[in-house]
Amino acid sequence: MTDRQPDARLSEVDPHARAWDGCTCPETPGDDHAHCHHRKPGQTCCHCDCRVPGDPARLSEVVRQQHFGFVEDWPSMSVDEKIAHSRRLVTDLLDRLDGDGKKVVGIVGLFSGGNDSTTLCHIFRDVVTHYAHANTGIGIEETRQYVRDTCAAWGRPLLEGLPLPNRTYDVMVMGEAKAVSPRAKYPLVWPGGFPGAGAHGTFLRVLKTEWMNAVRNMLVGDRRRERVLFLGGRRIEESARRKTKLRQIGPIRLAGSAVYLDAIHFWSKTDIASYRTLCADCPRNAVADHLHMSGECLCGCYAHPGELEEIRFFKPDVAAEIEDKEKALKERGLDIPPHTLRWGWNGKGRCASGCND
Repeated sequence: MTDRQPDARLSEVDPHARAWDGCTCPETPGDDHAHCHHRKPGQTCCHCDCRVPGDPARLSEVVRQQHFGFVEDWPSMSVDEKIAHSRRLVTDLLDRLDGDGKKVVGIVGLFSGGNDSTTLCHIFRDVVTHYAHANTGIGIEETRQYVRDTCAAWGRPLLEGLPLPNRTYDVMVMGEAKAVSPRAKYPLVWPGGFPGAGAHGTFLRVLKTEWMNAVRNMLVGDRRRERVLFLGGRRIEESARRKTKLRQIGPIRLAGSAVYLDAIHFWSKTDIASYRTLCADCPRNAVADHLHMSGECLCGCYAHPGELEEIRFFKPDVAAEIEDKEKALKERGLDIPPHTLRWGWNGKGRCASGCND
């Protein structure tokens, strides 16, 4: 850790830049909010308008203005310039965390096996300390093996994990996932049946986010002073829903001692294809080439019409497995809406929040 001073450029775009040096209010001179009751990131000092360091909205806005203020010039930039920009974005974020007194104990590439995550992980294969893959239990095994083989070839450890035994996809669909907390509002995490778009948040949390939290806990010993940086491949142009959402929240998300960064935030599909064409050593996943998604999470929340037939054409064994789940669910006789007995009933498009990056 270096005794790095807060970046002077911060003051050019952030009126609350002085919070990085601690509160300078006359009421609490130089105590770094020691007597401020508002300790949560983003809240203001009791005596002035200084914000407590770590405000995700503020940090994301700083990065957005400094790195993405040239968005109108993005199409004219070369692939090499876009690569340099993405790498500089990570470097600057690491510098900011260092300047805020946080030690980064791990840089983890989120590797689903799709084209976007493969491109991201290839760009940063010399930067990451680990790769992470959430084995959802409802995906294509060929993709999982592709991720394992690729990480081994790149010489980086892969942290792969399954959902908890009492919260697997099958347990959720069969209506057997009981709430753990005695204060839970409902006795079940999910009442049973195949999920639609409205249940995506619940299934994403159980099948993926809980494993990312476990990875964070593996690497972080001191939650106050240590951070783990997760590099994700979410892109703003992937879908209309994601375009709206990512423009609102920006490329950075803070979750306790975890920092999530979408390092290829503004890359287009053409950018991804150009990179993969120019970099001959960038590996390819046959599943992604055929299905145009990683296939590592077939939860069905955002399955588009005809998706099961597409899966059947390339992976008949996977389609048969999904149909077996439909049959088992019908035989269980749960008191649930009839349409939830069918996988992919939502039919409004692919997952737009992380399932098939």
